[in-house]
Amino acid sequence: MQVPFTKRNKAYGSELFLCTLSFALLLTSSALGTLAIVGFLAPWGLIGLFHLREIPQIVTRNLGLLFIPYLAAISLTWSDDPMWTMRASAELWLTFIVGIFAAELIAPRIFIASLQTALMSIAGMSLTVGILNGQMRENIALQGIYDSKNAFSAVMAILMIVSVTIVLDSHRSRVLRGAGCAGILVAPPLLILGQSIGAIFAVFFALLLFMLLRWVSRFRQAPVRFLVYLTICLLLMGGIALLIVTETSPMGLLDVVGKDSSLTGRDYLWSRAFDIIRRQPLFGVGYQSFWRIGNPDAEELWSVSHVPSGAGFGFHNEYLDMLVALGTVGLVSMLTLFVTLAKRMAGAVLKPLDQKRSFASLIFMLFMLRTPIEGGIFQQFNIMAVLFCVAWSYLRPSRLTKACLRHDFSGTPSTVTQPRSQ
Repeated sequence: MQVPFTKRNKAYGSELFLCTLSFALLLTSSALGTLAIVGFLAPWGLIGLFHLREIPQIVTRNLGLLFIPYLAAISLTWSDDPMWTMRASAELWLTFIVGIFAAELIAPRIFIASLQTALMSIAGMSLTVGILNGQMRENIALQGIYDSKNAFSAVMAILMIVSVTIVLDSHRSRVLRGAGCAGILVAPPLLILGQSIGAIFAVFFALLLFMLLRWVSRFRQAPVRFLVYLTICLLLMGGIALLIVTETSPMGLLDVVGKDSSLTGRDYLWSRAFDIIRRQPLFGVGYQSFWRIGNPDAEELWSVSHVPSGAGFGFHNEYLDMLVALGTVGLVSMLTLFVTLAKRMAGAVLKPLDQKRSFASLIFMLFMLRTPIEGGIFQQFNIMAVLFCVAWSYLRPSRLTKACLRHDFSGTPSTVTQPRSQ
């Protein structure tokens, strides 16, 4: 039986409000603390109550995604700080469960609209705080409501990606596409004010690669799309090989824009990370047990980096963060997730990109471009962890997608029925 329009409209409004509230509180959790975290989780508890029968099925469908939270939990058995690892891993589980709920229980149009609204509110708040705190002066990086320019720039990068996704969706309302245009106008100057070259480059190249994917997806025949896509990949790998053969250092490009080629001390952080990895290469020191007050190695790095003891910090490299925390086992698990998502994205480009696959592809490319110089994907109560789960779900090929691909390559008609619209 079809749900009356008024009831569907109320359901849409309530889900949009709950999701927007949750994401806004998550994005402000560094400033508001525990209260914001509780507010972030509460709406998903309510949404879960209305979908109790579906929860076992959707969790089972995403078991592969949950391997790293599981590994983080069992790492308390060898952790240098078992109690903190137990707490942090439980928080990581909650974050991933929220990400799975957001992807599986909320329609993409509601999820993306709520995320856009929350991000725009954060941009306004950060700009206001920056002006009031004198962060708009020359040579001072804008941090907004965050503790660092990198955290602020990461959020503004996501705002740019979400805004582009909305503007490119012709099925969106004029109001929401107008909000997307506003995001595209607001995000670039805020990224520049944040002075994070890594975030700016990641957004630029993610959008460039995405436009190439959209262009490839316009070819009518799947074999042609595949060949063009393969050609682009080979050209990219050839360019990287050329840089290696000619001994051209990508770090030299930073000198052109007036930035420290050591990436603001990252070279020392990375060298110390390798020292720690050599001590416990297989399983690591335990999930989030390294950055704790009283650990001599962590205290030294906090001091060298001129940040307060106990501040949220990392090695500014997703792979080194994982190696230190969960060792080679964790790194292999993470790379397996990355390769699986890359394969799903490659499969998605073999047919025209819809809204949710466009969003997921952009988010995944942004994250992959950031991983060599930043972390955060597998950090509890982090918007990137939620979005990684959403990308994992949105890029999963459906029965219809697989049947369409078989039809495109073989010419055999498909009998798969169209799934319900989200």
